[in-house]
Amino acid sequence: EARVANQILPTKQDANHDHLDNRPMSLQDVEQMARGKYFRSDRNISLKILLNFQSASGKKTLDTLASELIGMKTVNTRGMEIALSELMLPRDQTSLIRLLGAKGCYKAMMNLLRNLADQMDVTAAQYAYTAAITSMAQASNQKIRVQAIKILDEMDANSIPPNTYTFTAAFLAVDGGKAAIELLKRAKEQHLHTDSIEIDVHLYNSCIHACSRNGDDGKNGWQTALSLFRQQTPRDGIAPNEQTYASLLHACAKAGQLRVALSIFDEMKRNSKVPPKLNKVWGAALRACATAGNGKKAMELIGEMIQSGIRPNV
Repeated sequence: EARVANQILPTKQDANHDHLDNRPMSLQDVEQMARGKYFRSDRNISLKILLNFQSASGKKTLDTLASELIGMKTVNTRGMEIALSELMLPRDQTSLIRLLGAKGCYKAMMNLLRNLADQMDVTAAQYAYTAAITSMAQASNQKIRVQAIKILDEMDANSIPPNTYTFTAAFLAVDGGKAAIELLKRAKEQHLHTDSIEIDVHLYNSCIHACSRNGDDGKNGWQTALSLFRQQTPRDGIAPNEQTYASLLHACAKAGQLRVALSIFDEMKRNSKVPPKLNKVWGAALRACATAGNGKKAMELIGEMIQSGIRPNV
């Protein structure tokens, strides 16, 4: 999500191959260029609009551009007045949502999203809303983060079904075991009514990691994370992967539960299907040692890590 520029702009080779003109152009000029020439979405028009936003400097300019795009009309090949944004490719509309979110223009992002959603089919709206949830859930401001769940509510109200990625993104906005369990329950309930949600290891990993963040259950989130790992994942037929163990170790480490963390780590090492090869798994175990002030055990783990052929990083 942070690498927005690389996602929304074609490579130089793509531009040469498709003969796209990637010079910046004002929205007014784009509208004049498009007037009467297109019936449906056009890649060149999409690129022009994206470049306009990409080249903007500052949140105020982006807010103004978003307002202009929402209100700007053009004429299609049939002489019918349509929104200029209707000539954008659906994937580029979603990229524009990501761009505004990455720049911290959350109000403009939501205004544009709601405007675009009226033009989109259900699948396109699903991706666009998921991009908005991801952007808000990753915000440093807690007041912005909590808005991500409200966007999920808005999807339900507008009959836009979330998918697995939507819920995975939403877990970034919740803190603590109680809120994480409630969101997982919501995902499972909606899974019964739509095939767009898969209850998989990635969803559980996101839930377990959310438990490590201090919510209204204080430092007890690690217990919820452990319960998920011991009880619910086997019940749902979920096989843990390295990220599962890393998230669980992280939850235990933050709560200072060294004994539990080391027990889980030893269990992982005995699991031939999930060998501890990732630095972040060892890092989580080492963090548990650091939180508990056990330098001796930390050095033992580093030695074991090197013997296992895994090179420690910074």
